[in-house]
Amino acid sequence: MHSNLFHSPIECPFFSMLLLSPSNPIKLTCSLKNFQLWKNGFRPKNRFLTAHLRQFFLAASQVAETAAQLPNMEANRSRNVLVNSHALLVKYLETFESKSSELDSTLANATKAVSDAIRLGLRCDGLLQIAAIQNLQKHANTQPLFDLLSIFTKGGSRDLAQLAKQHGTQLFEKFGLEESDVVNKLRLLTLCSLANEAPKQPAVFHLSALVEQLDVNDVDEVEDVIIEATTTGMVDAKLDEDQGTVVLNARRFAT
Repeated sequence: MHSNLFHSPIECPFFSMLLLSPSNPIKLTCSLKNFQLWKNGFRPKNRFLTAHLRQFFLAASQVAETAAQLPNMEANRSRNVLVNSHALLVKYLETFESKSSELDSTLANATKAVSDAIRLGLRCDGLLQIAAIQNLQKHANTQPLFDLLSIFTKGGSRDLAQLAKQHGTQLFEKFGLEESDVVNKLRLLTLCSLANEAPKQPAVFHLSALVEQLDVNDVDEVEDVIIEATTTGMVDAKLDEDQGTVVLNARRFAT
């Protein structure tokens, strides 16, 4: 329906906004919802247009990231802008096909996309389907990050501990990550997955069982993870300390 709305990204009003109003990144970021139809419907007809589309997504991502660092930006709003920036960076990476000779030119941005997703606590399984992300495993310098992404998709804390033991602290430092934060993010996403994948909603779990599933030391640490997940809006939770259970209802699986 919208595939022929614009013949090139330059004709898109949001692209013009980026070019003409670089000093007003907030306005651009707040227009992302209106831009959704256009970016989903646009299909480049040749390499020239593909190049323009790439420039748009990459530039818009960078502008949004800059916007998130503006003075007096509230923490929640800053995070939302960073999530938008990440989404645009992913759209940029999706323009590269698996057989593209340009894949290696995306290594830095693919690395950033994965690191940012982990740092922000975003759902990561969709990233594994992107050719530019898959290309990370073909290079010795970035393969550990791809392995880390795989753990966030289908692994657990024990897999993370094994990977960290294999590569040492440089696994995290090299990609601008902190080990404790990565471990915590993985536990939060694991809790969300358990809540989402439970056959009955809301899901009821015994706290003692979650000790092993979250790979923590005791029930108190399980409660800490639940409280943080609730505070960040990832789940609704109702603790019953007398019964030693928690009722979880996933509100929003981070995407």
